[in-house]
Order: sequence, then structure tokens, then C-alpha cells
Amino acid sequence: MDMAQTELITHDDRLLIRAQKSDIKLEANWRDCVDITYRDGRKVVVSYCRTGAGGEPERISVEKYEGLSMTEAYGFRPQYLRGLELAEGVTVSLKNNQVDLRICNLMDDWRSRYRMALEYMVELTERGVIKYRPTTEGDERNKVEAIRNRLKRYGRPTEYEHDILFRGELGRMIMADLKEHAVHIEGETTYYLQGYNRGDDTRLSIKFYDIGARDGSGAGEYFKLETTLLKEYFKANKLTVAALTEQPDIQELMAETLTKVYTKVVRCLSWGVQVMMAQAMNLEVTDKRKAPAMIARAALRSERTLTERVATLERDMVAVKRRVAALEQAKNSK
Repeated sequence: MDMAQTELITHDDRLLIRAQKSDIKLEANWRDCVDITYRDGRKVVVSYCRTGAGGEPERISVEKYEGLSMTEAYGFRPQYLRGLELAEGVTVSLKNNQVDLRICNLMDDWRSRYRMALEYMVELTERGVIKYRPTTEGDERNKVEAIRNRLKRYGRPTEYEHDILFRGELGRMIMADLKEHAVHIEGETTYYLQGYNRGDDTRLSIKFYDIGARDGSGAGEYFKLETTLLKEYFKANKLTVAALTEQPDIQELMAETLTKVYTKVVRCLSWGVQVMMAQAMNLEVTDKRKAPAMIARAALRSERTLTERVATLERDMVAVKRRVAALEQAKNSK
């Protein structure tokens, strides 16, 4: 944002893809290849299981187990959360019949999100977690295609985070205006505007927070308006993991929903702050009724995405280098 000299910029930050173990097909000894997850020095228990009367596994939640008597609880064994860190900001976790791939480094990697997910799923075959039996020894292409088919068929987008970053005075003014509209305030610097108490039918959540106050890097300078689209959103809109390509394209795919979200947020701002936000995008607004939607649409223009901003800066840098080289060449030829 500092390099681009802009007061706001859009990007994505996190993607969660979920599949069922039975669909994605795990190795018989997959537990040997992933670590048990610890929290506060203790193993994280996700459920309890025992062999039922008919030989089938009987699984119950932690909450239900804790309500059983000693006699009722007999034979149940704890099932632990297991997982792996595949890269910085990229983890896979396995619990019950669920496999979750979390990619939380989207701001640092601008490739197709679908392609990234596929590469990490292929890596899980190499780590002995996902089962793959080659028909031809050493045929990497066949392996990728086999895992691609499983990912497209069984992988479900479950969470996708879209953000608008603000800085400086604009961010501080927005935060001040949004405080009275928060449905929940966490730690005095995180305002939930929607979706704080998520239900099974919740399609999205919205929150605004001070980034520096939250991560300890210094309050009052950078702020984030975070919209997280949830499983029910993808299900209702029939969006698959294969549809999640580069961030500007995903933003366009979700433009109708995001425009409604950000229009609603902008309507919570005072007229003066709306004008400040418009000015930051070189947008002139005069009609108070139409301004929120105009501002929302302007914020979501592809050239305001981090991907496009960086691409523009790179092109400008190449052009500068060419001009410098041409001047040097002309100077040396004299």
C-alpha cells in the first residue's frame, strides 16, 4: 500500500477446502504420517470412539462423552486431532471423517488457488497420507490427474476470506463510525458486523479490525475489513474448488455478493467518511443515496486488487529499467 501510494487495497488471505476421508482415500497407516495436535501442552481430543455391537465404529462428541457415567463411557477411546504443516501458512488437519486443507498464505502467492490446492494434495500422496497406486511406475502426470479428479469431485470450498485493507486516517475514521454498528466487539479493536454466532445456515461473516493492535505491530495504522464466505454460500451458488482461480477472477465471480456486503458497510459510515473513501479512489460522489453502492463497486475494481497493483508496479519497474538502460547506452555511444 505504501509503495502504491493508496489508502485502500483488496486481496484475499485464506481458503479452507474440506473433503471426507472416505472420499479422498487415505493410506491405511496415514496416522503414522501426521502429527497429533497439541494445545496448551495437551493432545486435542475431537471425539470418542468404540466398536459397537455389530462391529461398526460408534463415535460420539466430546460433549456427549463428558456427560456419560463411567459405565456408559466404558470402551470409548479418545480420537485426536492430527495434522501437518505443508508450507508456511499451509496446514492440513484430520479429524473424524474430515480432511481440512487450510491455505493461509494467499496474500504472498498470487497463483490460481485451485492449482495451489492441487499441488498440496499431491504432496500429501508423497507424504504417505493420501492413497495413490500408480498404474505406470514413475508416471507423475497420471498421479496429478488422479488427485485432480478427486479434488474436483470431493473437495468443497468451505471458507474463503476476502479483505479490504485501509491505512492511516481513513482507517481510523471508518473504525470510529463502525463501532456503534458492531453486533459484537472483541478486545476493543475487532468489530463483528455480521455472522459472529455462526449457524449451519450462515453464509458469510463480516468484521473490521485494527491489524496492528491485533498482532502487536502497532495500533492505528493499518485496518482490515474482512468478509469470510462460508460453506453455505458456496453450496447455494454452486461454486466448486475448480472455480477458484486467481484472486481478481474470484473477486469478479463473487462481485454481486461482495458489492452488497460492502454497500451495507459503507451505509454505516458518516457522509464525511464516505466522501473520504471516495476521494481515496479518485471517485466523485454527490448523491448520498447512490454513493454507498458506487463506492463499493469502485473498491472492487480489479485494478485495486493486490495482484493487479503488484503487476502494475512490476511493469513500471521494467519500464524504468529500460529507460535507464537506453540512457546509459546513449551516453556511452557519444
